[in-house]
Amino acid sequence: MCGINLILDKHQKLWDHAPILAMNEAIRHRGPDATDYLIIHTAERQILLGHNRLKILDLSDQANQPFVSNCGNFILLYNGEIYNYEELRQKLPKKYTFKTNSDTEVLIYWLIEHLDGKKIISEALAQLHGMYAFVLLDRQKDRLFIARDPHMIKPLYFAEQENYLIISSEIKGILASGLIPKQLNTVQVQNYLCFKYALKPETFFQGVYEFGKAVFYDLQKNIFQTIPAYTQPPDFQAYNYALLPIEATLQTSLRYQIQANVPVGLFLSGGVDSTLLLALMTELKPHEKIPVFSLANLQSEANFGTQDYHFARKAAEQYGGEYVEVSVNQDHLQELPQFWMQMDQPIADGASYLTHLLSQEAVKSVKVVLSGAGADEWFGGYHRHWAYRKYLQHYPWLKYLLPFLKNSARFVQDGLEHPLRKYGRLYKKFVRQIDSNPLQTWVNFMQIQTNPACAVPQIIKELFVEVSQPSDFLGKAFQADRELFLPLDVLKISDEMSMRHSLELRVPYLDDQVIDIIARIPPEYLLQKGKKWLLKKILNRRQGQAYTQRKKEGFGMPFGHWLRQNPQNDLIYKLRESNHLLFECIDQAFVLQCLKAHLSGKADFSQELWAWLGLGYWIENRF
Repeated sequence: MCGINLILDKHQKLWDHAPILAMNEAIRHRGPDATDYLIIHTAERQILLGHNRLKILDLSDQANQPFVSNCGNFILLYNGEIYNYEELRQKLPKKYTFKTNSDTEVLIYWLIEHLDGKKIISEALAQLHGMYAFVLLDRQKDRLFIARDPHMIKPLYFAEQENYLIISSEIKGILASGLIPKQLNTVQVQNYLCFKYALKPETFFQGVYEFGKAVFYDLQKNIFQTIPAYTQPPDFQAYNYALLPIEATLQTSLRYQIQANVPVGLFLSGGVDSTLLLALMTELKPHEKIPVFSLANLQSEANFGTQDYHFARKAAEQYGGEYVEVSVNQDHLQELPQFWMQMDQPIADGASYLTHLLSQEAVKSVKVVLSGAGADEWFGGYHRHWAYRKYLQHYPWLKYLLPFLKNSARFVQDGLEHPLRKYGRLYKKFVRQIDSNPLQTWVNFMQIQTNPACAVPQIIKELFVEVSQPSDFLGKAFQADRELFLPLDVLKISDEMSMRHSLELRVPYLDDQVIDIIARIPPEYLLQKGKKWLLKKILNRRQGQAYTQRKKEGFGMPFGHWLRQNPQNDLIYKLRESNHLLFECIDQAFVLQCLKAHLSGKADFSQELWAWLGLGYWIENRF
């Protein structure tokens, strides 16, 4: 893992190298093992290329970046891992002379070999199995080639003005250049208040965007040219027999991803996804104890947190993991303001803080960690997937019962502790979210629950174009999760929180070959025997019934409970400051009404309070 920075100085306005040095320093946490930069001058412009390296493969300095080709005509800035780089190296012509054993050098020559046309380069990208973001300077054709992996695991942002094009792995890097004004994008604040994150390609900063598809940037005309994505014909029809290919492909994915010249561990929750990874990793490394890192809240708070720690301990013992536990308690409340203020962009998901805690502990003993991220979105693991399928199945009569169901929700008590609290909370969420319009229902399922009137964003409307049958709605709902929630919430959290601690996080369930199989399986089939039944069946073969039969709880912590236990804490006072910038974005009276209901135990607004507090501290720090 690394951090990449680039400044295109279109008219040679810069007099020194301070901006690129500042960018490197701002994201040095992404690659503290080596930092360097390179300046390319031409008659018309100058290009400043900066890089921070986290050494995982080929630990020698020869693999440092910016990486210059043997001919000197190409320079690569690269962040990520190409897992099949050795196979790609064998496919390259013998004319290339290698000075390292790194995937970086293989990547630069692989790209050089396939730059002749948009179709050729898109086909070449399709053969890269891994996670990546890179910028390649092609001095021969006076252009930049910029690309990210298709699942957007690794981030890349840009800002462009009349004099500069600025690119960085993090928004912090772009802002550190000092070359663009810092202005809040209020449209994305509203999207955050509805959906928990900014909607691509915009960010919380006006004029700062994240890259999507691969592009060329013409250095003479200063324009982007989109490269069409490579699409493979859907020739896999026998999805009823997908179990064996999935299992074998997961094993292959792991075989690639546990390779490193540094220690490798695993984030273990005791759920299906991570426990299956541990079971498979143990088979691949039978004589090693895999370091596993888990979270544990207090037993007395289990009704408001999770039972993950119980199952994680059991899984580590059963499958031979070297168990490391991170305690989570209300003392962590005092750390949250600083945590929120340091985020690149706010994401209203408590999993961000938990991933931060796990990464902070894991980096003490490993440099690479695997995660089960992506399994829920691709294998159908969320409550909302199951609920939406049931909603669509019963839609013809359910729409007529909406008034009765919604009225019944007010009798469900989910604020205070009782044995059925979690079930009541799920029921309450479901009946409040369902609507007579299937599209609006899915949008409600995706958003924070205090905003039922959120308009359907254009990016979601475009996904659901020409959808009429219930089965079509389910497929588009899965697509929305995979194209929005996964990259803009789950993967953003995974990358930022791990890289904050110079830890590389890998996601085996998003291996291209695994996804190639799953993408061909209809969502209806993925849910036919319950959530993630395909993965559960593979784990059951390894005596994993204890983990496949447990209730899904999510990656949570008892944040709302902590607030009730300590209603005078400093966090809550933030919501009572009438002059705070937060209340230019949301009505304070409404916030205080929800806070009162939460503290009294009449309702549970844990997610909303996390969202508002996180946004408030972030805005206060940045603006």
